[in-house]
Amino acid sequence: MNSHNRIPRGRILLVVIVALLAVAVCAGFLFLRVGQEETGAPDTSQPQTVGSSQTAPENSTDAEQTDPLPPSNPQTEPASEDEPVTEDSTGEPSAGNQKPQAGGNSQDTPEPTEEIASGDLSCDQFGIFSGQFLEDGRDELVENVAVVLVTNRTDRFLDFATLTFDIDGQTATFILSGLPAGRSAWVMEATRMTATNSSVFTYLNCVDAFRDDVTASTDKVTITSDGNMLTAVNNTSETLEGVFIYYRTLHTDGNFLGGITYRVDFGTLEPGTPVETLAGHFNKDTTEIVRIGWQTD
Repeated sequence: MNSHNRIPRGRILLVVIVALLAVAVCAGFLFLRVGQEETGAPDTSQPQTVGSSQTAPENSTDAEQTDPLPPSNPQTEPASEDEPVTEDSTGEPSAGNQKPQAGGNSQDTPEPTEEIASGDLSCDQFGIFSGQFLEDGRDELVENVAVVLVTNRTDRFLDFATLTFDIDGQTATFILSGLPAGRSAWVMEATRMTATNSSVFTYLNCVDAFRDDVTASTDKVTITSDGNMLTAVNNTSETLEGVFIYYRTLHTDGNFLGGITYRVDFGTLEPGTPVETLAGHFNKDTTEIVRIGWQTD
C-alpha cells in the first residue's frame, strides 16, 4: 500500500519547474510595470532663474543732497571762445547750495606747488560731492563724485584749465573755465568718477590759459535781471557788436560751484536800446557775472 501513496519524482520536478516559471513571469511583469512608471513620471525639479538675485540700479533721484537744488532742464556746455554757448532755456536756475565733503586721507590745505601750473593754480581741498552734477549742464543728481577746490593765485583771469589726478589708481580729470583772479571753485570730476572719504588724490598734470584783458563790470553796458531773463543796455553812443557775458554758480561757502562757466550772447546792441535774453542757470542771488565783453577791432 505504501508504494501506491508515493508521488512520482517526475511529477514533483514538473511542479517545481512550473512554479519557477510562474515566479519568473510575475517578476518580469512587475519589473516592466515599474520601468514604465519611472519613464512616464513628471520632472518635479525647478530650473534656477539666472539673475534672480539681481537688484535694479539705484535711481539717480535717490541721491542725498544738502540744501537740494530746484530742477533745471537746459542742455548747456562749458563756455568756449571757439564754440560760444547761448543760454536759451526757460528752466529754473540752479541754486548751488550742496556741500562738498572733504576727503579723509587727502591733504586738507596743501600749499601751492610749482607742479601745478608753476604755482598759478593750487588745489586747496579734495573730497566728494553729492547733488546736481553741473559740469555738463544737465544737472543730474549724482553721489560721491570726486571734487577738488581749485584757486586762481594769479592777478589774471583763468580762461581754461584741465587738471589731472590719480585717485586710488584711476586717472581723474577736472575741467575749469572762467575763474577770476584770487577766486576758488569746487570742480567736479568730468566723467563723474566717484571717490570715498579715504581716497588719495595724487597730482599728475595741469594745462591752463590766462587772460589779462577781462572785466566783470563796465559802465558801457548795463546788465539787469528779472528771474532768469537778462536785459543788456548799451550806454555808449556807438553800436556794440557781439556783446556777451559769462556767469558762474555760487556755493554757500563763497566759492564757485562747478568748473563750468555759462555764457549768454546778446548780439548787437544799439545805443540805448535794451536787448533781452533767457539764461536758464542765472539767478541774481546764487550766480555771479565773471566776465563781460564785446567784439573789438
